[in-house]
Amino acid sequence: MRPRKFNVNLGAGAFANAGSFLIDGVWNKEGVSGEPRQDFPQAAIREFQVTTSNAGAEFGWTAGGGVNLASRSGTNRFSGEAFEYARRRTSTSPSTQASQRSTAASKAASRSRSTATPISPRWTDSSACDTCGGTAAWNTDGGINQPRRSVAGTHTWAISSRVLNEVRGQYSFYGYYAHPAYDATVFEFGSYPAERTSQFARTFVFPSLTYGWTTGGPNLYVRQWTKEIRDDVSIAAGRHALKFGGGIRSMPAQDDLPPSVGTWTFGADQPFDGSAARAATLTRPTLFTAQIGAIRRDLPNVYEEVYVQDEWRPVSNLTINLGVRWDYQAKVLNTGLDINDKTMFPTTGTTRQIPFVNFTARGDKNNVAPRVELAWDLTGHGRSVARAAYGIYYNAIWASVMRGEQTNFRQTAINISNPSYPDPYGGLDPLSFASTAPQNISIVDNNLKNPRAAAASGGFSRSLRSSMAVHADVVYNHLTGVPLLLNINPRSNGTTGVRPLTQFGRIDQLQNLGENTYKALLLKVEKRLDHNYQFLVSYTLAKGDGNIPFTGNGTGARVTDSQNPGLDWGPTASDRRHSLVASGSYLLPAAVQVGAVWTVRSTMPFNAVAGADLNGDGVVSDFVPGTTRAMGNRDNAAVMTAVNAYRATLGLAALNASQIDSNGYNALDLRVNKSFAFGGRRRLEVIAQVFNVLGRDNLAASGGASGQSGVPAGWVLNARSDSFGRINQAYNRQQAELAVRVAW
Repeated sequence: MRPRKFNVNLGAGAFANAGSFLIDGVWNKEGVSGEPRQDFPQAAIREFQVTTSNAGAEFGWTAGGGVNLASRSGTNRFSGEAFEYARRRTSTSPSTQASQRSTAASKAASRSRSTATPISPRWTDSSACDTCGGTAAWNTDGGINQPRRSVAGTHTWAISSRVLNEVRGQYSFYGYYAHPAYDATVFEFGSYPAERTSQFARTFVFPSLTYGWTTGGPNLYVRQWTKEIRDDVSIAAGRHALKFGGGIRSMPAQDDLPPSVGTWTFGADQPFDGSAARAATLTRPTLFTAQIGAIRRDLPNVYEEVYVQDEWRPVSNLTINLGVRWDYQAKVLNTGLDINDKTMFPTTGTTRQIPFVNFTARGDKNNVAPRVELAWDLTGHGRSVARAAYGIYYNAIWASVMRGEQTNFRQTAINISNPSYPDPYGGLDPLSFASTAPQNISIVDNNLKNPRAAAASGGFSRSLRSSMAVHADVVYNHLTGVPLLLNINPRSNGTTGVRPLTQFGRIDQLQNLGENTYKALLLKVEKRLDHNYQFLVSYTLAKGDGNIPFTGNGTGARVTDSQNPGLDWGPTASDRRHSLVASGSYLLPAAVQVGAVWTVRSTMPFNAVAGADLNGDGVVSDFVPGTTRAMGNRDNAAVMTAVNAYRATLGLAALNASQIDSNGYNALDLRVNKSFAFGGRRRLEVIAQVFNVLGRDNLAASGGASGQSGVPAGWVLNARSDSFGRINQAYNRQQAELAVRVAW
């Protein structure tokens, strides 16, 4: 089993999965959660074309940056490569801090702290445990079998010496079949044989440890297809280089949602190692929840786009790029649903069981995105260049946020407070515990729009000599309209009182409430390969503020307290004030190359979470009273004052701010490689590399500003835990690797 590939926050401070990923100009992201879809071997890639902000009008559906992988062209000569990378357990040095530190829960748990090594597979058929470690036990995340098949083609037609036409198309299939870490068997879509239901297991949640499958959609199956066709025309006309085109992309998906067998929540830590004997000794659960019944969901999704742009050189030393595009995302907003469909929307007598929806009125058709860029050669000799850009960018609505509206009333919810243990049903029919209270429902605002980003940048580059230059840029990105869930049916006075619509419990409406503001200064010095050496040093000073919780794709998260939405405003989940990356290589005699990469990053923030439902909305994600979002590692004194005041009300001992951990990162990686030529294109390359050669303990935490229920964050966020503020997982202290690569 291998970790799933990590998603990235690509440029301009937008949430993860907001960037665009293309392969030879066609779309390479799945439409449900926005993850990259297809992996490619390194040898198949000719170049990476990376845009971190302010892309031209031909690029769309990104509120951040974009990457286009250009594949190698085919030839009449047979060629290829084979390689093997080997890491021995004895060549890996675990973190000293990870080995020495323990908590009350981890002393008893079989695996509550582990090392985490990021891996970027070129192909992943099955993966597991990308979120385990720290407060998450080894089985909190399962594996994902991901069959991915695609075929794409391009036809290039030189109509004349000045006109070029390119037609691209693709067809792809992407499967997402979740399975427990201990059983990778995948079953037929929509079927529930006994072998599949035996994979389900109950989850145990303590303040300092979660044991059992909670993330990644336990046993959820998803099938997705992509059909795309697009056409681009380029025209050279004197001082103008015109380009226009458009395309359509259909990306439907289907969900197979199984029932859940239940989650136990405990208000205090207890010794637990996952065994049946230890489970039998647990006492005083505070909550048991489950969902009974399996359902299917259909998620249609169509992208349409057109654009035109003109790269104009009014004078020899000035280039202006003007463009505009129009983006439209059809069908994703559940517009194909029928409110009179009793299987989808059950009714009681003449009472409609879902309010405030009008599927026929939905759609965001005014996504017009102007772009302007300019580059000015100040001296006319190419040594000093100033540049500036501004543009409007629209991001896709991921189909995952449409699932809630298709789930209402189709599964039976079980919520038992202070249940009997180990049988929450006391021997009775589980359906007899189905809540008779008004049910919680999820709906979509009929005016929901695509997220919109307004981005501006300016910069200056200066050539110091033929192979060396310095660059300085400032970037600003204001992202608005990210879909978040807001309870529009709160009780009149918080935890008690009457709701406006008494026939419902919580009504979570998906609204365009999410907002991020990102500001950055980017400095870079680079030297191309000359006199046997090259290097690149880049530094980023950045600040991100917003109210978008980290949930992987940045959308569909819940406003923590609908009565006090301002509590969610704070540093963004990916906010790192300082980041420095220095890399270089030197070519020694005998074709031996030595390279190094030094990476230094400051810490991210995290939330202080109460570990209880303080506002009465039925969700355990509330902040500690007196704190707001992401105050950890931004104002630790204020955080600990509030945490200790809260712990005092529970009869818990005060904690010291010195136990708060940082996930600041500092690592030096070294690489030595030697090539042997065997005539023609045949060669052998031997590689040796050491990661984190200086042996620094780098604690591993990502998404630390989360705190949403079921989302691992790295830090212990629960203020009820004596380990609050600690990070109970770390990257390997040192790791060595040997590799052999053969090319012909």
